[in-house]
Amino acid sequence: MSHYLAERWVDFVRGLLSEEERAAMKRHLDEGCEPCRREMDVLQAMRNFARVEAGAEPPADAVRMARAIYVPPPRPEGALRRLMVRLVFDSFAEPAMAGVRQSGAAGQQMGFEAGPYYIDLRLQGEPDSNRVALAGQIVRREEPNVAMQGLIVALQAGRKVVTETVSNEFGEFSLEFFAGKNHRLRISLPQEGIEVIVPFDARPEGGPEAA
Repeated sequence: MSHYLAERWVDFVRGLLSEEERAAMKRHLDEGCEPCRREMDVLQAMRNFARVEAGAEPPADAVRMARAIYVPPPRPEGALRRLMVRLVFDSFAEPAMAGVRQSGAAGQQMGFEAGPYYIDLRLQGEPDSNRVALAGQIVRREEPNVAMQGLIVALQAGRKVVTETVSNEFGEFSLEFFAGKNHRLRISLPQEGIEVIVPFDARPEGGPEAA
C-alpha cells in the first residue's frame, strides 16, 4: 500500500486541501493504512495543542512577579531598541483554490506588525533564475501619512549584509538578491531610537498556477 507524504497530512489537518483530495485521503485511512493513521493522529494532536496554547494566558500575578524580578541588561550607548515583529499575513499560507498547485509564476506577499509600524513585503522570483526581487513598505498603522523617507534598509543573510538601500518618503524600498533561507531585513529608525528585524525565507517557487 502506498502512503501519502507528511506534507500532505499537514495540509490535511490544516484544512488546506480540495474536497476531492481530502476525500481521497480519508478513504485511504478508512482502508486501514496504519502508518498514515499514526502520522495523521500525531499531526492532529500537535495542531490541537497549538490552538489551545495560542489562547492560553499566564496568571496576572505570575506576570507581575516576572516583571518585578527581571531587570533588562543595559543597552550599549547608541544602540537601537529592537521592536518585536509579528507575522500577520503570508500569501503562501493561504489555502489554495481547488485545482491549483504551487509554482514560481506568482510572488509571495507578507505582512508584519512591529509596535506602531506595519511592514509589507512582496517577493517575486525572476523566471529561469535564482534571483528574487523584493519590494516593501513600512508605515505607521495609526498615522499612514507620516513621511518615512531616509530609513536604512539592510538585507542580511545570517550576519552578513548582502545589500542595502534607503526608503523614499512613502516608506517604500526595493532590493534584489539570490533566493535562500535565513534572510532578514534590518530597518533602522535612528530618530526614533529603534530598529525592526524582519526574518523570512526567500523561495523562488510558490504561487498559484492552474493545474
